[in-house]
Amino acid sequence: MISHYVNRSAAGILIVLALAIFSALIAAPRAEEPNPASPSQGTTSVDIGDVAVDVGYRTIKKLSAADGTVLWSVNITNDGALAVDPSDLGVYTGYGSHGFGAPGRVYKYAANGSRTWTNSVSVDGPCNFYYVSYASVDTTSANPGVVWTQTGCYGGIAKTRRDNGAQQWSVFTNDIGRASIDPVDGEIYDITNAGPQYNYNTLYSASADGAGVDATTSCEGYAELNPADGMLYRGGDTRSSGCGLLLYQLNKSTLCCPNWSLDLSPQISSFDALAVQPWSGGYIYVASASSSRIVVVDPATRVVVRTFVTRAAPNYIGVNPINGNVYMTDGASHFVYAYTPAGVLVWTSPDLGGAAVSIAAPRVVASRLGNISTRAFVQTGDNVMIGGFIVQGTEPKRVILRAVGPELSRFGVPDVLADPTLELYDGTGTLIASNDNWQHTIIGGIIHADQVRDIRNSGHAPRHPRESAIIADLPTGNYTAIVRGVNNTTGVALVEVYDLSPETSSFLGNISTRSYVQTDDNAMIGGFIVQGTQPKRVILRAIGPELSQYGVPFPLPDPTLELHDKSGALIASNDDWQHTIIGGIITSDQVRDIRSSGYAPRDGRESAIIADLPPGNYTGIVRGKNIITGVALVEVYDLE
Repeated sequence: MISHYVNRSAAGILIVLALAIFSALIAAPRAEEPNPASPSQGTTSVDIGDVAVDVGYRTIKKLSAADGTVLWSVNITNDGALAVDPSDLGVYTGYGSHGFGAPGRVYKYAANGSRTWTNSVSVDGPCNFYYVSYASVDTTSANPGVVWTQTGCYGGIAKTRRDNGAQQWSVFTNDIGRASIDPVDGEIYDITNAGPQYNYNTLYSASADGAGVDATTSCEGYAELNPADGMLYRGGDTRSSGCGLLLYQLNKSTLCCPNWSLDLSPQISSFDALAVQPWSGGYIYVASASSSRIVVVDPATRVVVRTFVTRAAPNYIGVNPINGNVYMTDGASHFVYAYTPAGVLVWTSPDLGGAAVSIAAPRVVASRLGNISTRAFVQTGDNVMIGGFIVQGTEPKRVILRAVGPELSRFGVPDVLADPTLELYDGTGTLIASNDNWQHTIIGGIIHADQVRDIRNSGHAPRHPRESAIIADLPTGNYTAIVRGVNNTTGVALVEVYDLSPETSSFLGNISTRSYVQTDDNAMIGGFIVQGTQPKRVILRAIGPELSQYGVPFPLPDPTLELHDKSGALIASNDDWQHTIIGGIITSDQVRDIRSSGYAPRDGRESAIIADLPPGNYTGIVRGKNIITGVALVEVYDLE
């Protein structure tokens, strides 16, 4: 953002009013920047984590989330406003009139860098849109659009349509920063940043439709709405009117009074940018340019989780909404850097040919599959319970695996497995960890020390000493957990995987469990969680006949599948995937979508459901048609 201010003394205001029409008449027209039919590098952006960067207020580039390479580049003079649309991965930017009383121009570029539209943006005030300083995208409320804000010549908020840039509404304010938008209702939050010479000291909130605008007294700095906990965080600006080196949490419904504050002066000497990790724990990132450091704060515990030093002073930061990687630049050098949430440098961009003065990634909540579990009747030989899962991302994932049996009797489950054992295998089929009774660690493989204390401290210690547990730091890859009964005993058991490191860039991916499906209470029951605030598109499968080609004996010949929500309500079902059952959340035929997903079952008697699931807990139940028993596989795949 261009960081100078137009004079607004009493005399200056009179001059503004007197010369508004005159300046509009004599101001030299701004030359349109080149807008090639195709961008200078025409690779279409397809990853929601791809980051946009403004180079020298004259060029917008889109960088790959994977390695920082330039996907495309367009020449457009701008004021540093930059935002990425999480739905179509387009990029928004804008340029003010740089003349009193005239509107600004706003632009959208598609995912391949071609210009989609341009339009005007205005606000009722003496400066109108002298600068188009910041942009944010609202894709979630009943009134979606692009929110443009101004600082440097008074301020203003204007909202335009995403499809053509037509203005919906505007409101005059004092100088404000980049708006933060609540993904639930589209409420807009913003804070003044003009400094002590003006002492505006105001925090604004505006409804998504612009009908209601409120203001309350606040220190100046930066503000971010955290989707993970629904709280507003502010801080920054060490000038006398600023919030200083304190991070504040505010309830968005009562903005006047902070819930708490955290002094970051032991870690940093300046507070220059604020961002949130929009999933799992909702960690807060605070950037300090003078310290060349990023501080990671856990808002749930109000403690600094870690700090890490950056290669350049982090004046501007953004967060990859998929894996939590942090993008940063100093506003002067020609490079953008990407770090994992743990502070490991992932990549450095190529020389961008000018100062990287602003960066933006989609500011959305990326829903993901969370903790997983499956309950089934554990037998012997090939009919033990086998759970599979994938660690995806760039960092190891710390998890706890549990095999639970005796505890289930508390919930009225009959015939529980009295003494379950647990084995963990990697993608090559190598045994890397095992346990029999969690209070006695088995050293070997990847387990090098006693784990009892860590299991107790995890919050997921089994309730019964005969149950088993393993804590493991797992690199990305495929893993298999096998549950058996000691001395070949049988019974109902639960295999579970819990994420103990939600702040890392890696996450639990597609999940599956194979077991012997019986009847009534001994059907196979798979549980999973959708985390975040956005729906997650998944496909669930119940596989039986296909297993015979892999040498699995007694496959379930005709598996049925039910999907239940957290209340236990049946929301979808299927019996033979080529015949959709309409009802619940299934409103149209799914056969074409299942075929196109790449996960269509190979046998017509197997079952599948595609569902767009809001955040919450879900259960998939596999039974045999006509009370038939056999070995089956229940699976959940992330289609996003």
